Amino acid sequence: MWSGQITNRSDYCFGLGAGAGAREFNRDAPAAEEMARLWNVIERSVKAINDVRHGKATTHPLVA
Repeated sequence: MWSGQITNRSDYCFGLGAGAGAREFNRDAPAAEEMARLWNVIERSVKAINDVRHGKATTHPLVA
């Protein structure tokens, strides 16, 4: 589970209108930081799932 938050920020809308993601639209904005934290958690979760699938898990899958 993720305990973070995605706030309704104008950079999301303006970035979408410009055909860009939050980080592409304004690298230093809070929206970009929120997305970076979310993707970090997703990447860790996918790695943990893949490690379990391949028998490489070093921690319990629910802890990852």
